[in-house]
Amino acid sequence: MNSQKQGAAFMNSDFLWDEIPMALILLDASANILKVNRFTERLFGYRREEFVGKSIRSVLPAEDQQKTSEWFESSNSSAEHGLDDRSKEISMVRRDGLKIRVEARRSPISDGQEKRILVFMTDIQERKKQARALDAALNAAEDAKRDLRDFVYIVSHDIKAPLRGITSLAGWIAEDCASGIDEDGKHRLRLLVEQAAKMNRMLDGILGFSRMSSQKAVVESVRMDDLLQNVLQNMSIPANMRVGWDSNLPNLFCDRSAVQLILGHLVNNAIQSIPPESQGEVWIGAKETDDLVTIYVKDNGIGIDPRHHEKIFQVFQTLNQLSSPARLGLGLSLVKRLAERHGGRVWLESALGQGSTFYVSLPKRSQSAEVGE
Repeated sequence: MNSQKQGAAFMNSDFLWDEIPMALILLDASANILKVNRFTERLFGYRREEFVGKSIRSVLPAEDQQKTSEWFESSNSSAEHGLDDRSKEISMVRRDGLKIRVEARRSPISDGQEKRILVFMTDIQERKKQARALDAALNAAEDAKRDLRDFVYIVSHDIKAPLRGITSLAGWIAEDCASGIDEDGKHRLRLLVEQAAKMNRMLDGILGFSRMSSQKAVVESVRMDDLLQNVLQNMSIPANMRVGWDSNLPNLFCDRSAVQLILGHLVNNAIQSIPPESQGEVWIGAKETDDLVTIYVKDNGIGIDPRHHEKIFQVFQTLNQLSSPARLGLGLSLVKRLAERHGGRVWLESALGQGSTFYVSLPKRSQSAEVGE
C-alpha cells in the first residue's frame, strides 16, 4: 500500500481521525472542506457540520484569502507524486472573529478516484506567547545581572577610597605621634590597619566573584601537572609545610584559568588550616572514572566538624578556627561555583583533629561553555 492509499485509509478511520492532537481538515481539489476532526472544532469554535461544504477561504482573513487559498489548492499539483509540501505559517479566523496563527502542513492523498488534500494544523499562538515571555524574562535577567555587576564594581571602588584613607591616617598617627602612644594604642592602630586591609581583600574577592558571571571559558585539554606547578610557583609555602602530589596526574578538558583557581584555593585552604607551630603536610592527587576526574587535596590540619561541612562553602563563612587574616570565606565558595560551572561538584571528608580532604569532580568533557553563566 503506497503512502497516498495509507492516507486514505487513515482518513476513513473516525477513531484515529479524532485521536490526533492537532487540527485535521480534508479538502477536495478546489479547497472545499470535506471533513474535520474534533480538535479542529475546538480550535475554530465551529461544529464539524458547519465546516462541511465551505471553502477553506471561510476561515481565512480577507486580506489573505487569495494567496493562502492558492497555497492550499496548489498542493493538488503534486498529488500524483504523493509528495508532502513544507509547512507554512498562516493566519486563520475563529468563529468569534479572533485571528490566530497556525503552522499548516498539506499532504495530497488519493483513494484511487479523487485527489484530495489533507491539512495538518498546529496552533502556534501559545507557543509564540511563551517564547516571547521567555525572551523577555531572559532579557530582564541579563539586564539585572549587568546592573548588579556594575553596582558591585562601583560600590567596591567607592568603598576602597576611604579604606585607603583610613590606612594612611593610621600610619601617620603611628609615625607622628609615636612618642605619645603607649603599646596598647599602637596595638589598636595595627588592628585598625589589619582590618582595613582585610576589608580591601574582601572587596577584591567580591569583584572577582562578580566577574565570574561574564567570563568566557576557553575549554581545552590541559595537563593537571602544569596547572599545579603554576599554582605552587605563585604561592608562598611556609617553612613548616611539605607539599606533594601524585606522579601521574591526568589531563583535563576544562577552562585552564578556572581549574587553576580551584587548585590554588584548595591548596591555600589546606595550608591555612595547619597551625604554624605544626609540621604540615598537603597532598594533591586525582582519580579517574569513565566520565569523571576527581581532584583531591588532603591536609593534616585541624579538621572541620561534620556539622559545618556545608557552611564553609557559603560566601564569607569561616569557622574562626584559625586567626589568619587571609581566611575570608571566599575561596571555597569560589571553588564550589567554578566546579558547578563545569558540570562538577565539590565536597569534603573531615573531622576535628583528623585533617581534611577536599574533592572536586569534573566531567572529562566540560559541560559549560561559559564560566559563571
